[in-house]
Amino acid sequence: MDMYELLAQDDKERTTDEESVFGRIRILIDEQFTFKKFTSDQVRDAFQDRYNQPIKLAEISTYLARMTDLQEVNRVRRGRKWLYTLPSLTAASQAIDDRRAQFRRIIER
Repeated sequence: MDMYELLAQDDKERTTDEESVFGRIRILIDEQFTFKKFTSDQVRDAFQDRYNQPIKLAEISTYLARMTDLQEVNRVRRGRKWLYTLPSLTAASQAIDDRRAQFRRIIER
């Protein structure tokens, strides 16, 4: 039923309430992984700890893939796993990298 809900959900009508598993995962990521990189394993473990409800890793991966399609999270491949970040964290790391590059250019002069 949750899979059907996920696939049938309109992109513009995003539920963030704790009624759906998708909404719970969104809230969990916003609260616990705002400034961190995370994997699907970490999300699954945090979900099970918080809601005391078992969930399959494949289900978490499906939801995270959907969130990637909606551009709510970014992901990069690290070995055999995906590493996820929130867009705000990605922008912040890019800004830090840009500043470091500027600093290196100043020092090299």
